[in-house]
Amino acid sequence: MKKILIAILLFFTITGYAQTYKKGDAVQIEWKNLWYPGKIVEVKGDKFLISYDGYDASWNETVGKDRLKAASTNTTTTTTTATTTSSTTSTTETKWSYKGVESVWDLTLSPDGKYVLAASAYGKLIILNAADLTLVSEIKLTDGRPIFTAAWSHDGNYIATGYSDGNGIVYARKEGVQFTVFDTLEGYASIADVRFNPKKLELAVSGAPIKDYTLSKLDIWDIAKKKIKVKVIDAVKWGTNPTALAYSDDGTKLAVSYAYDRKGIEVFDSTGKIINKINHTVEVDCIDFSPDGGMIVSGGIDCSVSLWNLATNKAVWTKRWNTGSEDYVSAVAFAPNGLSVAACGMGTGTPVKIFNLASGSLLHELGTTNPVGNCISYSGDSKYIFVGYTTYGDIAKVSMVQKFEIPK
Repeated sequence: MKKILIAILLFFTITGYAQTYKKGDAVQIEWKNLWYPGKIVEVKGDKFLISYDGYDASWNETVGKDRLKAASTNTTTTTTTATTTSSTTSTTETKWSYKGVESVWDLTLSPDGKYVLAASAYGKLIILNAADLTLVSEIKLTDGRPIFTAAWSHDGNYIATGYSDGNGIVYARKEGVQFTVFDTLEGYASIADVRFNPKKLELAVSGAPIKDYTLSKLDIWDIAKKKIKVKVIDAVKWGTNPTALAYSDDGTKLAVSYAYDRKGIEVFDSTGKIINKINHTVEVDCIDFSPDGGMIVSGGIDCSVSLWNLATNKAVWTKRWNTGSEDYVSAVAFAPNGLSVAACGMGTGTPVKIFNLASGSLLHELGTTNPVGNCISYSGDSKYIFVGYTTYGDIAKVSMVQKFEIPK
């Protein structure tokens, strides 16, 4: 076996050194462990001046052969990752990227699955084509203050958002994928999360009512009437801090996760009455409902992903995000087919992990590096995963949003 492995290594080593490039060749260029399409602009001995496809000459740089490989005939990048544990499958994933220098804090798909709505740390909403992550349009919201949340209504006619030091805003669709301001949701000093009801034109909004940010509140807005329908959490009375919101698919339940003194998860009915309460010893940062509304998946600073049964309010299973590390889980999502859950978060491992719903066993790890995944969403057919990242303000353009094909 050892001789076979040595022979394989020698083959790839010889093949790599035999590869030559000339001016005009299409290549793949490695940057921070990711590969980007580009061209050879000039040959400089054993170095190569390259350009990145889709970027102007200011991004050109000189690289060695160790950062180059022949361009794939496909427009996507295909990467094979090795098995890391006995419960993880070896995967070959196809990924599409939208590159930039800002971080993405939230993303959601349009009801028809054709578009991705992303909330940017540079004060704008970005609408991408879900098929290939090409840019469709942008909505400039602030002068650079971060956008924390974004949501798309069930009929596709409205999008909602909120930013770090201001009110919520609802946009109405004009034509195509163009939107105009419909309403400003006043009464907030900062918006933490917004989520549309999947069945009604109602919007759940959590945020701070005053600028010292010591209190938070949660309201449900009637979008058509432009007014609050239900005050779910009164900041003066509760004095708590919701971290995430999630609606059940039938629109009858609203789940809220908490930080600080009110750790755990609470589920409310349409009138604002608590119908489930899940206690936790640490802050819960992200939640999502199962398609049938009977379970919730959560993640947070306990560095774990947990599945909860709402019939008992007890955990079905809890799995560590990165064994032996203190890496937080930033976002979780249920597959629409109800067979798995996905998570992304901090750490040096892969950015996406997919767990078997029944057992919690690790099914797939997608990606090769983890620049911190902030938000995650399945496609409607459960075949793809979309992830938004923190870019750390890198000078070069890196992947802000990626799309992965889930191995079968």
